[in-house]
Amino acid sequence: IQEETMQLTTKLQMNNYNNLGFAYEYSGNTGKAVATYQQLLELNQNFAGGHTWLSEALRLDGKLKEALEENSKEPDEELKLGYRIPILYDMGKAEDAKRALNDFVKKYGNNVQSQFLIGSLYAHMNQHDECFRWMEKALTLRDNSLERFLVEPLLNPVRKDPRYAAF
Repeated sequence: IQEETMQLTTKLQMNNYNNLGFAYEYSGNTGKAVATYQQLLELNQNFAGGHTWLSEALRLDGKLKEALEENSKEPDEELKLGYRIPILYDMGKAEDAKRALNDFVKKYGNNVQSQFLIGSLYAHMNQHDECFRWMEKALTLRDNSLERFLVEPLLNPVRKDPRYAAF
C-alpha cells in the first residue's frame, strides 16, 4: 500500500506541476513557468508534454535556441512536431515553419485533438483566415483544447481580429 501511495502522490505532483506551469505561462509569468516545468521533468523526464510545455515557456521568454533544444526531447511526436513550428517561426525561419506546418497538417490534420493547435499555429504565423477555419473545425469536432481559446499565447496575433471576439 505504501508503494502505491507513493506512486499516486508522484502522479498527483506531476499533474499539479503541469497545471501550475500552465497557469504561470498563461498569466505571462514565463520565468516561473520554466522553473515549474523543470520541477515536473525532474519527477519524470518522459512526462508526455513536459518538454513541449517547457519549450513553449522558453520560447515565450525569448530563449529560442534553448526552446528548440528542449522541444527535441519531447517523447510525444505530435506535440514535438507541432510546437516546433512556432519556435522556427520566431527564429526567423518562416519558410521552414510553413513547410513544417504543411507537413503537420498532412500528418495530423484529421486528428480531432489537433484542430485547435493547427488553428493556433496559423494564428501565430499571421494567417488569420486559416486560423479561424481550423477553429471552426475544432468547434465542430469538439476539440477539448478549445478551453484554452482565451489564454493561448499562440493566438495573440488574432485577438484584435473581429472574428476573435465573435468566436
